[in-house]
This record gives sequence, C-alpha cells and structure tokens, in this order.
Amino acid sequence: MNKLITRSIRTWTTRYVNETTSPRKPLYADAMSGCNSAYITFWLSSNGGSNITNYQYSTDGGNTFRDIAPEQIDCPIIIDGLTNGEQYNIVLRAINEKGPGIPSDIMSVIPKSPN
Repeated sequence: MNKLITRSIRTWTTRYVNETTSPRKPLYADAMSGCNSAYITFWLSSNGGSNITNYQYSTDGGNTFRDIAPEQIDCPIIIDGLTNGEQYNIVLRAINEKGPGIPSDIMSVIPKSPN
C-alpha cells in the first residue's frame, strides 16, 4: 500500500510541476516618463511553465489591453504615442501559450516633453 501512495504522490507532483498555466503577475513594475512615451521596468515572477511570447499593456487602469507591437519579450517595455502632460494608469501583463497572465499593479505616469 505504501508503494501505491508513493506512486500516486509522485504522479500528482509530476503533473503539478509540468502543468502549463498563464503567466503570473509582473512584480516591482515601475513606469518612467519619456517624451510622448513611458518606459516600463519589471520582474516577471513566473512564466507559467511556458515561454513568454509577448506582453500587453493598458493605459486606462486595466479596462482595455493592447499587444506590444512588434512582439517584445525583454525589459524595458516602451509605450509610445502618449500625450505629454496627460496622466496614464498603466497595467502590464505577459502572454504565453495559455493566453494573457495576471496583470501588474497600476503604475501612474505623466509623459513630459524634453526641456
């Protein structure tokens, strides 16, 4: 009976370790302002067991998301096309084969024109 329990535990553990999930939330995310842009730095806590294929960002606090184009898997993420002087509540999330992951905390940034 002990062998059966041990086998069951090993099988369950193996399935748990190898199961692919969506990515976890980016940690230590920070947004720095640029001219008509924002630079996002972060640390990804877990890719969910599958390679990250891209990131998505939101500029409205997570209500709507857009893919980073062209695809990007490196840090920092640069978001262009923002209006200088306007506040943006940016949220970032990773994407893998299972789809979009858990969003980051909100990062507020106000892009500024160079002085």
